[in-house]
Amino acid sequence: MKLGLEVVVVDDEQPITDVLCSYVLLTAPHAQVHSFTNAETARDFVQNNPIDLLVTDYRMPLINGMQ
Repeated sequence: MKLGLEVVVVDDEQPITDVLCSYVLLTAPHAQVHSFTNAETARDFVQNNPIDLLVTDYRMPLINGMQ
């Protein structure tokens, strides 16, 4: 049985991912939050793991948030 949401946060700026992760955990304390500052690493994670929510920056180096 799944206990919480699987959330991925992606932004190339670490302070932004920190704030977003804190907010997610404040609003959904049982969520599993995975944060990435590298969009390619995040893409690999999302392709290989089931997630419920993706929060991403649109403008990042090499890969944008839509890719």
